[in-house]
Amino acid sequence: MLKELSLQLEGEKVQSLEELKQQHLVEMDNLKKKLRSEADVEIKKAVAEAETRALERISKIKLDHDAEIAGYKAQITAEHCVTEKVRLELEKETHARVAAEERVVEVKNEFRYFINTLPGHENSCYDADYMLTR
Repeated sequence: MLKELSLQLEGEKVQSLEELKQQHLVEMDNLKKKLRSEADVEIKKAVAEAETRALERISKIKLDHDAEIAGYKAQITAEHCVTEKVRLELEKETHARVAAEERVVEVKNEFRYFINTLPGHENSCYDADYMLTR
């Protein structure tokens, strides 16, 4: 009987050890799942923070870039205004020069007409073309 009791006790020990082992395995699996979920949460949080910082840096760079472009556009506009003023002045000068050349031609023609309408201009030693060249 003692042997039977000792075998029974040994069996109960083994069974209780197996039950404890199973409980520990279940608890260990639960802890591993919890750690994985906490690690996932931490990873997601770190990724979100990194994305936020990257977005802030990109936004700052874009704002700086936009400000620089605006400065260049302002310079281009100023240069365009100066160029437009110079172009208008050149057009005025060209127009004035053309008008003056046309007026010179008109005056020469009027002078030629005046000389040719004088009485006795045929006998004169000065003809209109000679006088114009003088």
